[in-house]
Amino acid sequence: WAGGLDGTSRGVMLSAGDPATATAGYVALEVFDGAIDGRSGTVAFQQFGTMQDGATTLHYVIVPGSGTGELAGVVGSIELEVDDEGRHGVTLLYAG
Repeated sequence: WAGGLDGTSRGVMLSAGDPATATAGYVALEVFDGAIDGRSGTVAFQQFGTMQDGATTLHYVIVPGSGTGELAGVVGSIELEVDDEGRHGVTLLYAG
């Protein structure tokens, strides 16, 4: 992570379905350790994604109650964008 989110994360993802036919789903949890807009600590992110007939949905949030240090009490969501070259960009919307 770099930018307003500066740090590292590690996580676990489970998936099922048939990605070759664009029909699948996944859940993931990851722990972010670093700083958000200069406030340091850790938070957990949770993802719930589905793909059907090429259409995707994603629910990507900060797990409530997971913040430590200066990130205690932080809640919010993440908007994910993937460009044509597969690079991921995120926008974090948060409060607390």
